[in-house]
This record gives sequence, structure tokens and C-alpha cells, in this order.
Amino acid sequence: MTKWELARYLIDAKKEIDSIMFISDNTNKMSNLSIRNLINTRLQTFYLSIRVIYDKSFSKKEKITLKNKDDIVNAIFIEADKNFAHKDEEYFPKQYKNLNELVRILQNRLERSMEICKENLPEVITLNYVPHDKDLFRLLNNITPNVEKKLNKMLHPFYNEDEKWNRINKNLFEDTEDIKFINNPQDYAVEIDDGLNDFERLQNRQDFCIKINVLFGLDVWCQPDKDFWKYNKKTD
Repeated sequence: MTKWELARYLIDAKKEIDSIMFISDNTNKMSNLSIRNLINTRLQTFYLSIRVIYDKSFSKKEKITLKNKDDIVNAIFIEADKNFAHKDEEYFPKQYKNLNELVRILQNRLERSMEICKENLPEVITLNYVPHDKDLFRLLNNITPNVEKKLNKMLHPFYNEDEKWNRINKNLFEDTEDIKFINNPQDYAVEIDDGLNDFERLQNRQDFCIKINVLFGLDVWCQPDKDFWKYNKKTD
């Protein structure tokens, strides 16, 4: 895998932390949902995504050495292998005081993994945590597809009015894993969705950067500036 193909899994893991942060901030609004299942689903994607990065960065022998030398790496592999990839009878999950403690542990593990695997990841990539979950945000705010269309129309006057523009037909490049099927990148384009709030816009733009980098061999990235945090509460 190229560095940007691996970066996709780093940011996938980061977005699972974003999601848990959102759940933590909105637990009182989710009394009719299974918080435990929501968290476990996100933890599974988090650990298996990080495992992909290690698997593509190091040999089996190197991974064993890393686990023996680094407690954080060892903890990651225990979760990925003994809990989520397999259900080891000897595995006992750690109990957390609250979701904020869990978030801090996950951030520490992700940042340590980024440091260890930095030679196989893009130099420009950053981890910008935002408390957001695209699906849960819509669920909690009763945003149906029709409501979202109306919101997009309000935000963007020319939304869904393609007939006003000269169109170029391209295939959509929707997932970095599809790169193996593409012979001519010029036949493809990457769609960028603006999103319904600033947190989602940041996530969408970073996903867009990863896709165009994988598709066209670029090296571009975006991250929030001081004005972003000026108008959006920054979480610790």
C-alpha cells in the first residue's frame, strides 16, 4: 500500500474517536439506544484499522519485537486480536470510569501508533479530533433525507441544479480500496460533500484529500486553522 492508502486507515481510526466523543457529549439524548453496542462497533473499527497499518508497515518478526518492547503496541494487538478479530476466552476487557477516559486512552494509542509507523505514513497528515458522528448527528436531530436536501438548498442556492453548468461525465472514486481496479485515474473524479456543520466539513475535506492523493498521486492535506476553533468549542 502507498502512504496515502495507509493514511485512510489512520483517519478511519481517528473518526471512530470522533464518534465516541460525540456519544460522550450526547449520552443523555440516547437513552433509547444501546450505548454499549455503539461503542463496541466503533472500537472494533478503531483497532482493526490500526492493525492494518502495523501489518503493512512491519514484518511478523518486527511486530513481535514491537509488542515486547512497547506496552501501548501490545495493548493494541491484544484488543485487535484477542477481542475483535477473535474472541479469546482468556481476554478480559478493561473497565473505564467514563467515555472521556476511554477517549484519552484511544487518542494516546493512535498517536503512539502514528509515531511508530511514521515512515509509512504521509509527513503532512495530522490528527484533528472533533466530536462528531455523521449518522448519529442526523438521528438525534431528526434530519431525514428530505430535511437534509432542504438544508443543503438553504446553504447552497445552486444545490442539485446541475443543468445550469457544463457537465463532464466521470466515474466516482468512492473508496481508496477501489484503486486496484482503476487503470486510468483520469476517468474518475472524487466528490466532496460540504457537510452540515464545521466538524463534518473537516472530516469530509480530509477524506477528500486522501482520495485524490490515492487516485492522482498527490500529497495535499487540510487541517483546521485558529478561526475553526474560535467558532467551535475545542475538546480536550
